[in-house]
Amino acid sequence: MDINTKSPIPLYIQLKELLVRQIRRGELHPHDRLPSERELSERYGISRMTVRQALQLLVKEGVLYTAAGKGTYVSEVLFEQDHALTGFTEQM
Repeated sequence: MDINTKSPIPLYIQLKELLVRQIRRGELHPHDRLPSERELSERYGISRMTVRQALQLLVKEGVLYTAAGKGTYVSEVLFEQDHALTGFTEQM
């Protein structure tokens, strides 16, 4: 899925969700370096400020981390499960 500029969902949120999906699907692995802001901007046809906003949000959430002068990398993320806590019997 690409970025939909006609969607009511803000572009930075769309990019954030796209990157999270790539991580969950195993397309991006822990400690993989992400493309630069400029490369992401050109790839998805959005501004660098929009890319920066999405990356900053993912860093704040702990999904990504930055290394000064080196780039942005995928963290070792433990995603929350989408279901409520259940007992052993319910899970079986």
